[in-house]
Amino acid sequence: MMNNETEKYVGELNSLREKVEVYETMLHAIQISSEVTGDSPAINHMIDIINSWSYAHRQGNGELNEKEQLALVRYQFERLKNKEWRESGWNSKVETTYKQKNRATFWDNHTERNK
Repeated sequence: MMNNETEKYVGELNSLREKVEVYETMLHAIQISSEVTGDSPAINHMIDIINSWSYAHRQGNGELNEKEQLALVRYQFERLKNKEWRESGWNSKVETTYKQKNRATFWDNHTERNK
C-alpha cells in the first residue's frame, strides 16, 4: 500500500509525462507544418493556442483564486492535448504540394470511379 506522499509523487510524475507527450506532439507538428507542408496558417493556429495556454497562467491579474486560475490553465492545456490545431492545416486556404499529393491519394483510393 502506498502512502500519501508516494501517491502524490506518482500523480505528479504522471502529470509531467502527459505534459511532455503533449508538448513533443505539438513541437513535431509545428516542424512538419513548417518544413514539410509549408502551411503557415496551421502554424499560426498552433502558436495562437500556445499563446492562450501561456497567457492562462497570468490571466486575471491576480483577481482569480487558485482554483479559477488552474481551471483556465487546464482548459487551455486540454486544447493542446486534444490537438485542436490539427485540422487547421487541412482547413486553411493555403494550397500546398503536400495537400495536393495526399488529397489525390485519398480520392484515388476512396472514389467510386476507381472501384
